[in-house]
Amino acid sequence: PSTNSLRPVKLKINIYDETSDFDFKKLDLITKGIKPCLKAAGHDLELLKTNRNVLLIEEFSTTGLTGNTDNSEYENIQNPKYEKWISFWYGEGLQNKNLRDLGSRGQGKITYNMISGSSSVFALSNQEDGNNNLLFGKCELKKTYTIQKKSYAYKAYYCDVDNINDPDPQPLPIRDPKFISNFKKSFKITRDKESGTSWLIPYVSGSFNSENIITSFIKEFYIAIVQGILILEVNGTRVDSYNIIDILDDCN
Repeated sequence: PSTNSLRPVKLKINIYDETSDFDFKKLDLITKGIKPCLKAAGHDLELLKTNRNVLLIEEFSTTGLTGNTDNSEYENIQNPKYEKWISFWYGEGLQNKNLRDLGSRGQGKITYNMISGSSSVFALSNQEDGNNNLLFGKCELKKTYTIQKKSYAYKAYYCDVDNINDPDPQPLPIRDPKFISNFKKSFKITRDKESGTSWLIPYVSGSFNSENIITSFIKEFYIAIVQGILILEVNGTRVDSYNIIDILDDCN
């Protein structure tokens, strides 16, 4: 949760398919460049055709991905809890939260990539007491791979860079206002200036539906919801401390 707010955390989750006005043509365009990488690293490209749903998760009243955004050296940071940008994008599987925090095991960051048919996740983050509109993405490949006799690492980023001519440039968040405005419009992101992060996970299975998501969240975060710490909204259905029992009855 945000350190400056007494408001509950709100998670707004939407699932979009090709019958919606989500811009799938633009999504296919921006992910086109990683197809050769996915194929070379042993991924199933058929998932890009069969998994035609998109999961959008927007969190409000959280801190966002705080900390330095122009450094990828996770090992050198002093306090991982306050360097969430580096921790998420470059510190896979490493715990950076207090055990009392929601989702403290350090596993969620790789799970986002695992449920995507393109093994990718995009994020638009507003830092609490920091920078706004930080757009970044990452493709987590199964292994290192070779294309035209050149070897590549098992990660690819959707980002800006500090020096395009550098053989190993530093990935940086995209911050161009017009670019971000178009990205938000195309992909239904509602975040304005509120601190927190919006997560876009493309090419997910049709097994992700409102009922399954609501049931899973209630099982995992029942106490937080009952205590009013967390409010969940899935495809327009709100789950909070006042209606959680009724929602559970509807799901059973």
